[in-house]
Amino acid sequence: MPCFCSNLTKHSRAVTYARKYFADWSKKNKDWDSVCIVANSVVSNRQARSATKAYLKYKLGLTLTDGELKTISHLAAPVATEGG
Repeated sequence: MPCFCSNLTKHSRAVTYARKYFADWSKKNKDWDSVCIVANSVVSNRQARSATKAYLKYKLGLTLTDGELKTISHLAAPVATEGG
């Protein structure tokens, strides 16, 4: 399964920013609470991967789909969606 980051290669500035901003992938980084860290444990199921992708897109200011918004609605204020 290809990494979702491969979809961002067209946006080299966004990828560079993502690598810099999210350099701390440790459990101590509070950005990951309730995204891919639950009860101080790393979760990597499909839902967590989807939430991580949506959260990264949100933090980068990229457009989120309705489905992506739902996966992080407990974390962030709604942003513009594709086609909506």
